[in-house]
Amino acid sequence: MLAYGASANQVDEIARMRKSTILECLVKFYDAIETLYTRDYLRKPTPEDLQRLLQKAEA
Repeated sequence: MLAYGASANQVDEIARMRKSTILECLVKFYDAIETLYTRDYLRKPTPEDLQRLLQKAEA
């Protein structure tokens, strides 16, 4: 669904899974990604992060 922008109905036909099961798995996937990456990537930038990004943009 994520890679090809397919709907749950399209995946239903390919994977032979119910729409509700597909959506439940997608929610679990999103939760896992959020749990793994929130601390490092989905946090507010620190002053050091902002300075590094500004220097990179100038270059």
